[in-house]
Amino acid sequence: ENYRLALNRMFKYAVKIKAAPTNPVEDVEKPTITPGETGVLTPKQLARLLECADDNTLPGIVISFFAGLRTSEIDELDWSKIDLEEQTIEVIV
Repeated sequence: ENYRLALNRMFKYAVKIKAAPTNPVEDVEKPTITPGETGVLTPKQLARLLECADDNTLPGIVISFFAGLRTSEIDELDWSKIDLEEQTIEVIV
C-alpha cells in the first residue's frame, strides 16, 4: 500500500505539471492488508534505524518516534510549522 500511495502521488504530480498524460495508478486496486502484530523497537534498534536513515527520511522518523506524529500527519507537515526554539510542531487537522 505504501508503494502504491507513493506512486499515486508521483503520477498525480506528473499529470499536474503535464509530464504524464494520465495517472495509471488511479485504477490500481487497493491491496487487502491483514493486520499483523504491532512491534516495538528496542532503543538499540531505533539507534540503528536512525544511523541508516538518509537525509530525506531522518526528519520524519525522528518526528514520528519522538513527537508521536502519525505518518499521515508527517506527510502533510510543512517545515514552517516546526519551531525548534519553542520545541513545538503545529499540526493542522
